[in-house]
Amino acid sequence: MLLAAPSFVGGGEEACAQVSQAVPRLVVGIAIDQLRTDYLETFAPLYGEDGLKRLMREGVVYTSAQYASAGVDRASAVASLYTGTVPYSHGIVGEDWMDRQTLRPVHCVDDFKQRGVNTQETTSPQHLLVSTLGDELKVATDGRALVYSVAPSREAAVLSAGHAADYALWMNRKSGEWAGTSYYGQAPAATRLMMNTGTDNVNEWVSRTATTLIQYASMGADETPDLLTLCYDASVSEGYSTRTGQSVELEQVYVRLDAAIAQLLSEINKRIGLDKTLFFITSTGYEPSEPSALDTYRIPTGALQINRCAALLNMYLTAIYGNGQYVESYYGNQLYLNHKLIEQKQLNLTEVFKTCEDFLFQYSGVRDVYTSTRLTQGAWTPGISRIRNAYHPKCSGDILIQVNPGWSLVNEDMAQSRFVRDSYFEFPLIFFGYGLKAEKVQTPITMDVVAPTVAHYMRIRAPNACSTAPLSF
Repeated sequence: MLLAAPSFVGGGEEACAQVSQAVPRLVVGIAIDQLRTDYLETFAPLYGEDGLKRLMREGVVYTSAQYASAGVDRASAVASLYTGTVPYSHGIVGEDWMDRQTLRPVHCVDDFKQRGVNTQETTSPQHLLVSTLGDELKVATDGRALVYSVAPSREAAVLSAGHAADYALWMNRKSGEWAGTSYYGQAPAATRLMMNTGTDNVNEWVSRTATTLIQYASMGADETPDLLTLCYDASVSEGYSTRTGQSVELEQVYVRLDAAIAQLLSEINKRIGLDKTLFFITSTGYEPSEPSALDTYRIPTGALQINRCAALLNMYLTAIYGNGQYVESYYGNQLYLNHKLIEQKQLNLTEVFKTCEDFLFQYSGVRDVYTSTRLTQGAWTPGISRIRNAYHPKCSGDILIQVNPGWSLVNEDMAQSRFVRDSYFEFPLIFFGYGLKAEKVQTPITMDVVAPTVAHYMRIRAPNACSTAPLSF
């Protein structure tokens, strides 16, 4: 069982006085892209004793964790994990979205005011609207705590690092170097020691870099807790289908992941001690779309072309309300209406929404239609809550189309296709180290509990948009 922690503290002298009490010297947060409980357990006979098996054997293991928002991807998952809230509050609705002002796609960590380090990408957490676990740790310790992030992708690195981190590193696959951004200032001197020296195993590379960073930044060296956030990858090669879950390729992914985590645990134990380090390990919680041959087996399927859907809806609105470009743009499964035109024609927006709903419900492949009014002002239902959590007024569309499972959402203009699958799969949340006693918990939980629970152990405030209570064991 987890040990109870004393009350929270803020920054300043109070934090200085109380930080000498027992807190982890180092907290390591690990988000594993597309990790699944069933695969984790299936391949267990292939693991060594010091990696994934050890986590499952000695940790506090929640076998059934979920994110509280719909349509989660890597970016929205990592942002939710470290802010303790949902996209409706933190603003990261996905890796990309449509900017309502420019009607152009925006990447979640793009920032053209910054310079790239070992990369042409210009990056910052400017679109992340709230504080993260690392931000609150910096505030509580008057900046003394060290906060670093290492991940294969820049969105995972930056969104887990937050606004106040010392540095975030991500992989430049072309050059074999770790990349960064001028937003965080000067890159750590140790980065010159972190170049990829030939391994094609991204997880091994993350572990090597993490341990090098711990050594050269002296993380976990004093009584002030430090935070290291890492991202690993449990996905298979692009184009591979995981329908059987038993391929040699998938086995090797989990075997290599096991070895990388064992390496990390061993090095941290040598340098700091597992009893002085608190780990949390979980998944980004999404499943990639996969090509399907459902029609071969006479399973209902089809394709909803969002560009054609938008054009037909605009023609319908024109026939009712007169000439005009009513559907201003579309992105993903979302339609953006021309509010200026609707206002000029003195139309009632709620009435226009209802007209759009009536039309779209008749469109092939449409399962449900959600307007922004329905999401923000409509009655709460279990089904609508996850969709509402994934919505944000500043970047989400006016109309969200829920596509039938088994269908593909196609954007012909951008040559994009996404297979829709609503199947539930379990992924774990594991707390490990710091003297925790092993426990297996099958009660389902949502990921907004992680940030307040870890904050509780570090005796700091939870992130500023996190209203969830910490776990109690």
